[in-house]
Amino acid sequence: MLWYTCTPKNFIGNQIFFDRDSGLMSRGLKATGFGGKAISLGPAKPDDWPDLIRASRAELQDPSWWRGLGIYGVVFYSWGSPTYQLIANAIVDAGLRLVQVSDNHAIYSPLCDWKAHLTAAWSHQWYEGTPKKIIRTITKCTWSHTLGILYDDLPLARMIATGDYFASATPASTTRLKQLVRRLLGKTAAAKIVTAPLPVNAHFSYKSGIEKEDLVVAVGRWDSPQKRVNLLLETIALALHSNENTRFMIFGAATPALKNWHKKLSLLHRGRVNLAGVVSNTDLAAAFQRARVMLVSAAYEGCHNASAEAVCCGCSIVAVRSPFLAALEWHASKNSGKLSPSAAPTTLASTLQAELAEWNRGGRNPEVFGSAWSEVFHPEKVAKRVLGLFDNKLKLPD
Repeated sequence: MLWYTCTPKNFIGNQIFFDRDSGLMSRGLKATGFGGKAISLGPAKPDDWPDLIRASRAELQDPSWWRGLGIYGVVFYSWGSPTYQLIANAIVDAGLRLVQVSDNHAIYSPLCDWKAHLTAAWSHQWYEGTPKKIIRTITKCTWSHTLGILYDDLPLARMIATGDYFASATPASTTRLKQLVRRLLGKTAAAKIVTAPLPVNAHFSYKSGIEKEDLVVAVGRWDSPQKRVNLLLETIALALHSNENTRFMIFGAATPALKNWHKKLSLLHRGRVNLAGVVSNTDLAAAFQRARVMLVSAAYEGCHNASAEAVCCGCSIVAVRSPFLAALEWHASKNSGKLSPSAAPTTLASTLQAELAEWNRGGRNPEVFGSAWSEVFHPEKVAKRVLGLFDNKLKLPD
């Protein structure tokens, strides 16, 4: 019962590829004894790992090419995009089992979640002035409630229903996609949608020999508006005053604005905030293993790998409650974090303070929730969850 993974994009094929998503899933399958190779689009590159198979788009759309691999099934990182419908069809026509994978919050349409979709239509225009924001929101909602159902939602639903299963990254996104597909294609098609997260590397684990410190970490691409760096910095500034011993580490390339903010801190506060920059996965895991809390300021995320990595290390999370942050709500659900009711810096800082107080009074057990999340997110566990859809002996409990 040999399984491969497939990514229909021309990614690099070195260790970076095999440390996340399709490459990491292939390693999980290999660890179970049922797979190990990953397929990616494009010509071979000098640093490709031996376990990577390169293919052209024509080959990926050819059933005979898939049959020639001599495998049982494919975990296809299609993200549900109809762009890759011909590839999904070829895998099915070749007689192979097909599990598609997606990693987003699934607020595609009012058929998924009308309230969240309306909020998204408004919120995703935050960079515009109010008049343009109103016009764009009305235009988007008019399309999504009429022709968008035919031209966007129906092709999406058909793609999701192609093959045996569609693995959505979080329970909330699974619920939303089931709504969409059930309304357009019926209950049988909707039953194909299951929850199976993207894996995180096994070195993101709780280590009993590493003592937890009064440390808060943040990770992000701080030049992206999505990460709301101003919210992060205002929250940290408030927390520096209310929590005298707490230190902060900010990972990711520091923008000029971030550096300028750090420079303007008082000498005492500046010493408690470390702009750690871009580091290796190993160094990031070590920080999560020492830290008590990961602070997330983002406006929206799909599966949010960084917080999944954190909770596996016994590092709880603090974020904003939002339909666009369903992954964070899930990651806080095993007594492993708190969510702020709003994105106001004072409210988020208050939530962070409450979470740190929870640690101080012994209300967080990092070994317990770190181990619980590792059972969910580590590559072999995710691989077994997918394989268990076809073999009850490999089935994991929900």
